[in-house]
Amino acid sequence: MALQSTRGRTKSLVLALQPPAATELRPPNRELGVANTREVLRKLRKEESLFTELTMSEMEELADLCSPLSFQRGEVIFSRGEPCTWLGLLLAGRCQAFLPNGKNELRMGEHLPGEMLGLARVALWERSHARAYTLRAIEDGCIAVLSYDQLEGIRRSRPAFHHNLLRALLLQLADACGCFFRGCPVSNRPKWSLGEFSEPRILDFLLKLREEGRLLANADYNCLLTLACRLRITQWQARSNVISKGEALSGALILFEGKMTGFRDAGGSPSVFFNPGDCIGLEYLLGGVQASALDVFAARPSLAALLRNDDLQDIRRENPAIATQILQALHGKFFMELAAPHPESLLLMAEATARLRFAPAQHPGALAPLRFVGQLPPEEAKQALQLAESTAPVPPGEPSVRGMAWIGNIIDTILVGLYGIIIVYIYENYMQVYMGLLMGFNRNNVRYGFTMVYS
Repeated sequence: MALQSTRGRTKSLVLALQPPAATELRPPNRELGVANTREVLRKLRKEESLFTELTMSEMEELADLCSPLSFQRGEVIFSRGEPCTWLGLLLAGRCQAFLPNGKNELRMGEHLPGEMLGLARVALWERSHARAYTLRAIEDGCIAVLSYDQLEGIRRSRPAFHHNLLRALLLQLADACGCFFRGCPVSNRPKWSLGEFSEPRILDFLLKLREEGRLLANADYNCLLTLACRLRITQWQARSNVISKGEALSGALILFEGKMTGFRDAGGSPSVFFNPGDCIGLEYLLGGVQASALDVFAARPSLAALLRNDDLQDIRRENPAIATQILQALHGKFFMELAAPHPESLLLMAEATARLRFAPAQHPGALAPLRFVGQLPPEEAKQALQLAESTAPVPPGEPSVRGMAWIGNIIDTILVGLYGIIIVYIYENYMQVYMGLLMGFNRNNVRYGFTMVYS
């Protein structure tokens, strides 16, 4: 009897731990009252760095494929044991994930807008075809649903699009696993507080910096407008830490307003001052690998734009010509920062210096600026500066590129003027012929008018 009672309790315990019978789950059937899902996805991409692996055209395709659906507080979005037939992106509201444990609930975590749920199936784990937990809404919201059948259709018809989308989904799942097992996400997403700034206001900042010659001096209006659509604005209070020494960044900060200071030594005097138009971490954006050599703090309330490498890649795919302008302008700014506090003319000599080489297992450390450029003695450094400042723009006897361009502009102006004179002359004579026809001139006058035109 005791053995039978023990077996009975064991069987009941096993049944309690097993998920309920799998039933076909249907997503919420109330469509979200959002005018444009694309705008929501663009906002999440800009503020949360979500789906940065996709191009903007692929983002629009994903928005068309998703079905935005609403839910109410207390509603169960999916239950443990149900078939995993779709995944979702939380657009608004909050949800709670929990495990049913008899009469109690084992709460797993709270989920906020910008997070994706129901992703286990994309990793092809064992038993990932069924939901492992229950998701319940704790406030009204909405979720964008994409079925796994749609995902399979994308794999068959658009392999490149499927690869990029799958990469984004797996990165979200890797972040979740990193938080669960290690207490930190895997990806490097913006950690700073982002402010709500419209694109025209960002464009005004860029135009002001261009007019003052601080940044993007040679960029045209379309270039600044494209850049304004990608930038995120960060806000900093006075004395707040912006970057820590030894930190590696994936983007750069462009200071719009305020002032920041950099310290090489903790407790020492400021080593670098950053004013509007200056860039912090520009080397990371352009492919640098060195860790930050400074502790950067906000000296006063400041606004800075965050530009990531993903943004540059998006612009390169959409408009390579504009991406080239931005790349040249950012490198020009970076070269000036490298040369400071030395005269910019020494940049002409930088190419001639010997490169430092490192073994495969080594990497360059964060070094302080050299006291003398090119590791030259003081006297030789002065001579190099004098030679750099006296460098002739072109060798004697050879035409100058700028001179040729100037002559070409003059010739173009003359040709345009001649074309204008010819067009005006023909137009006036044709008008005479036309007016003659209206006034009833005879055929001889008309012929005479055509003769004037072609003479």
